[in-house]
Amino acid sequence: MKKILSILALVIVFASGSVFAHGSHGKISGQDAKSIAYKSVKQMTFKDLGFEPGKLNESWKKITDADISVVEVGTGYFVVSAKNTSEEATIYFKIATNGQVLAASETNNFLEE
Repeated sequence: MKKILSILALVIVFASGSVFAHGSHGKISGQDAKSIAYKSVKQMTFKDLGFEPGKLNESWKKITDADISVVEVGTGYFVVSAKNTSEEATIYFKIATNGQVLAASETNNFLEE
């Protein structure tokens, strides 16, 4: 059990590092934004990242890449949706073109600033 927890901890550390590593690497693509949202959803199943939805339940671990879509491209950001079909719920992420997750919400009400 300790070995499994150790491996899980390493995966979490590497995953969280890659989510935020884009901040200094210039502009990301829509596919990069989808990957960041996917990793963020997974992180939110074990940790409250400070966004509106808070910590998500375990069913969010089952979403796949097909459940993630870019729904809007604005000046300097992407809005990406993550759909959980088992919960009939959607989380929207506003992700800056530098890769930083700016916000997450259960509604797509992000206004261009």
